[in-house]
Amino acid sequence: MSSNRADWVKVEGVIEHETENAILLDIHTVGKEWFPLSAVNEIHKGKDTQSDYIMVDAWIAKKKGLQG
Repeated sequence: MSSNRADWVKVEGVIEHETENAILLDIHTVGKEWFPLSAVNEIHKGKDTQSDYIMVDAWIAKKKGLQG
């Protein structure tokens, strides 16, 4: 797990499902994407159902087209 915040990317959406190994996030701009928990640094569940976000390693955000 990366400890440098510069290596993390905030991905906003709605957490749809969680398993032992992954999390499914419905991203507002691109749709549903699975993220392996090994690449997720933080999970934030908002008070309403539209304000969740996760902090993921930059490499997976780039791989999924979420970061340039």
